[in-house]
Amino acid sequence: MAEFQKSLVVNCTPEQAFAIVSDVARHPEWATTKLEVEKTSEGEIAVGTTFRTTGYQFGKHEGEVRIVELIPNEKVVYESNDDVAHNRHSFLLAPTDGGTMVTKSLKVLESKSLFFKVLTPMLGIIAPRGLNADLRNIRTQLEA
Repeated sequence: MAEFQKSLVVNCTPEQAFAIVSDVARHPEWATTKLEVEKTSEGEIAVGTTFRTTGYQFGKHEGEVRIVELIPNEKVVYESNDDVAHNRHSFLLAPTDGGTMVTKSLKVLESKSLFFKVLTPMLGIIAPRGLNADLRNIRTQLEA
């Protein structure tokens, strides 16, 4: 399936970047599209932590997000699953001159709706723009 990746240097530490990207409940702070998130599992953010989401891109879509890989201050991978698609999202964080290189990736694991299947050929344009916009919003949050 389709996979996309974008990177941006943010003037912050990897620890600061990790705090905002690993906690999915904080994603509405920087998400380009309207998003509501509620943590549904107990404890600290770890592999297996779950969240209930409501997204509003191309209509209202309720789903679940689960953390599937987590390396503190370096990497977080989560999968989102709703009526439109099953996607894998990841953030890689690397210290660099001037701050932290934040890399955001999106991999479509399964297209579920007819609308998304029809839209798939356009993802080469839409997804990179969305990733870049999210990264710019993350930078704005962290550099404020």
